[in-house]
Amino acid sequence: MNAGGRLGEIGAVVQLCSAFLSKASTSIVRATLALATRNSKFPKETVLTFAKLRCEKLIEPWQRAQSKSKRARKYAENRRSRSNDRRLHVQNPQGDFAGRLIEAAGLKGTRIGDAQISDVHANFIINLAKLQPRMFFSLSKLARETVLTQSGVLLEYEVRLINL
Repeated sequence: MNAGGRLGEIGAVVQLCSAFLSKASTSIVRATLALATRNSKFPKETVLTFAKLRCEKLIEPWQRAQSKSKRARKYAENRRSRSNDRRLHVQNPQGDFAGRLIEAAGLKGTRIGDAQISDVHANFIINLAKLQPRMFFSLSKLARETVLTQSGVLLEYEVRLINL
């Protein structure tokens, strides 16, 4: 996966990776990574264990202050500490947003145990008290199945789930 944000993608700054492939560790240089937006050419069984990144100045100080101000405003609007929130880790389908589809499926506020789909941002699961992994994944599975049933869109995980 080559995740990114407004300032670019992580693949642009990766210089070297170490990976565990077929029960052996190997190093992979940038030129052979074949990274694209939310995609890579690694075999399915590959587990990345290390990445060396090139650090560079991405934004000017005034842009950083403006960005910090926007984040503070957004946080104040939310009025909720998100330290216990977990992102659902599903890719936005082409031309749409996962959070919008989850909300359209009527799942905001849906709860399994101590896991609840946020009533503010539908692509976040909130830890109400003592969230356990099975609660998180059960709610995540419910969201994916409900969106598929109601909209015909399968929300793909951004991460590979192992032994679940």
